[in-house]
Amino acid sequence: MGSCNPDCRVDELKELSREVQFQKRLCHQVERLQQFRQLGLTEMILNGKKTTL
Repeated sequence: MGSCNPDCRVDELKELSREVQFQKRLCHQVERLQQFRQLGLTEMILNGKKTTL
């Protein structure tokens, strides 16, 4: 990364940003699943499909 040109660094930062956003969404989904379980729910609709937790 040290010998990379500035454009390359920008691309790497964009990629890192996408990964961070993905991780945040994943964490949020896990939290929601845990909340569903705490409420005693055993099924949820995900992308139009009924999913058993």
